[in-house]
Amino acid sequence: MFELLFRSAIRFAGMCCVAVGQSFAQPSGKSLRRVAMLVLLVPPFVVLQLVNCVCLALDSLLFPSFRRVRIVSPVFIVGVPRSGTTFLHRVLAIDDASTTLTAWECLFAPSILQRHVVRGVARIDALIGRPLGRSLSWLERRLTSRLQKVHATGLSAPEEDFLTLLPVLGCFLLIVPFPESRWVWRLGRFDLAMPLHTRQQFMEFYRGLVQRHLYFHGSCRRFLSKNPSFSPMVRSLRETFPSCRIVACLRDPVEAVPSQLSALRDAMTVFGHDPASQPFRDRFLAQMAWYYEYLLAEFSKTPGNRQAIVLMPSLRADISGTVAALYRRFELPLPVAFQRAVAELDAAARSYSSGHRYEASAFGLSEADIRDRFAAAYRGIGTGTQVSGLAA
Repeated sequence: MFELLFRSAIRFAGMCCVAVGQSFAQPSGKSLRRVAMLVLLVPPFVVLQLVNCVCLALDSLLFPSFRRVRIVSPVFIVGVPRSGTTFLHRVLAIDDASTTLTAWECLFAPSILQRHVVRGVARIDALIGRPLGRSLSWLERRLTSRLQKVHATGLSAPEEDFLTLLPVLGCFLLIVPFPESRWVWRLGRFDLAMPLHTRQQFMEFYRGLVQRHLYFHGSCRRFLSKNPSFSPMVRSLRETFPSCRIVACLRDPVEAVPSQLSALRDAMTVFGHDPASQPFRDRFLAQMAWYYEYLLAEFSKTPGNRQAIVLMPSLRADISGTVAALYRRFELPLPVAFQRAVAELDAAARSYSSGHRYEASAFGLSEADIRDRFAAAYRGIGTGTQVSGLAA
């Protein structure tokens, strides 16, 4: 772990230097904003990751038995961004047999030690009327209000656990402040672009995070994870977790592409970047197209009871039937209480209308452009029998 952390620290320093150097080489209002945001956000980010790293290291001294936790039949939700992964994740998280990371655990408490500290503070806070809890709730609402239309979030909500990989720069979200980083783009093709030693180090680090989570929440529970950015890691996930089940959510590229570019726009604008710029847009389109192609290729090699591809229309039209079909395919017990809870979501899912509005033309694209660029994905979605909803 220490070698990986050291290499990541050196790499992050290089990424920041390159970003600042490029900004000063081409001074403008956007580049000055980029430097200002890096100066403002990098120090607290580094401090937080240092604290997380120290606490992760202390886990090995204070809770060494977490390494003996067995990870049995974990479920990983991958897919292309904006394809219903968040909705499916939060539905499956209702099952008490599963456990998944929340936003606060990902960002502020990836270690067992930190979670015990937070739990202790929360208990004391509850005894005195929750002044700290109410203050945090108010701050959370203020900070996340603009995100709700794009990605409903909250500190206690299930979240993408690639955030726990921030100490080792294993989070593709770093593309927002560092869109020119070759390292981050290599993450986007993890299984093929990363050297074997690096992949093994990353997966061992992630495996330790999963073991910590199960140690704290119950080793008898089934681990549930959702990360579209894990799509290029499905081979590594299977090698690291041999009993895992993987669900890939897919959506018509004509809808998914502009939705994802729009979702990135506000965050990238804060850092002085423009997702509509041709170099970034074209590279990102190539990345998304590769997600489709790689998932379809990898899933064709996997036994049917270990993988499933869910198309977004099936989530909207029949979430109850989709979940039941997933559990049957994965040979998992379907608790009656969970089945009833999911059934209650059916009507809400069918009538749901997102407040997120976007147009492909805002990014210099047309429907014909997208269909042409994603021709291979359309062919795969249309011909693969395991891709047609949950067909056998």
